[in-house]
Amino acid sequence: HLCMLVDTLASDILVEKAEGYLKVVVNLLLHFAKEGDAIVKVYMAKGPVLEGFLSSLEFLPLELAVQILKTFKWLAQEPSVLNMLENAGVVPALVANLAMLSDPTDPATAKVVTAGDGRDISQDACSQCLLALFYLCKLSRPRQEQAALAGAAPVLQSLVERHHGLKVYAFVMLCDMTSASLATRRILWNNAGVELLVRSMREPQLQTFALEALVGWAGVKEHRADWCGRLEGELLIEDGDFVTQLLALFGTPNVPVFMKVLEQLLKLTRLSPLLNSALAASDTFFQVIAERLQPNGFRGPLQLAPPSAAAPAPAHGSGGDGQATLPLPSPR
Repeated sequence: HLCMLVDTLASDILVEKAEGYLKVVVNLLLHFAKEGDAIVKVYMAKGPVLEGFLSSLEFLPLELAVQILKTFKWLAQEPSVLNMLENAGVVPALVANLAMLSDPTDPATAKVVTAGDGRDISQDACSQCLLALFYLCKLSRPRQEQAALAGAAPVLQSLVERHHGLKVYAFVMLCDMTSASLATRRILWNNAGVELLVRSMREPQLQTFALEALVGWAGVKEHRADWCGRLEGELLIEDGDFVTQLLALFGTPNVPVFMKVLEQLLKLTRLSPLLNSALAASDTFFQVIAERLQPNGFRGPLQLAPPSAAAPAPAHGSGGDGQATLPLPSPR
């Protein structure tokens, strides 16, 4: 009934007081999604209700559309409604809205619209849409594939390259796509995803995510694609940055980062003979190893996992719906 009321009030926006009542109804829906328990959220995730939410994004003012996107964000954090959101087509709808909101050339979002507290509403809408999509897709490979097929990959890459405030969330979604399905890997490959991951190894916020994604991608076993061979061809090109960035990470004085890099490096050397040869030809690599083996070569305790524990994980393409939760900064 509240969704029907949103439609009615929006159509009567010129009527006195209708605009104020519309804000009240939208904020009430957001309150239910944020503060309600699982039962409330299940009712909110019914087909007709979600259809009303999605259609309202097309006609509501941007300030109220932000509230609807926040509603999706809070609903997507309730595990019991994730499949209902997926079945209602929320994933491709969010991708379409994210593409529009993140496009600086779109006249609807290029103009800076500020709220009473000085916030840029268009940027807030983009951030809320990204977070809703992130929470909806983060633990489901089928939903990650849906997002990729709907065109999410180039949109997420654009957010990362433009240094959006929530670029880490966009980047983690791209990293998850390397292990989601054959379709997502092909989409990333065709959109220069490997080059983006290598470039991101320079950025402290993204570097360990990038390396883990590349190692996981190289470990995929599919009869229709030799991903390890393809990645070797891209990573070990002449004058390429990958080995240089890998050695820089391996030489980091940051103990937690070094431990993550060491685990991934061990997996990668077992997967790729060509990378083994490239590292064997590097004097810097052996110099760093020699320094690490010295009693005072690293400040802080190093607790190395036994070799068996660092063995390559099963191929990401082998199925399963869950993925490890990655540490992320708190969203605004």
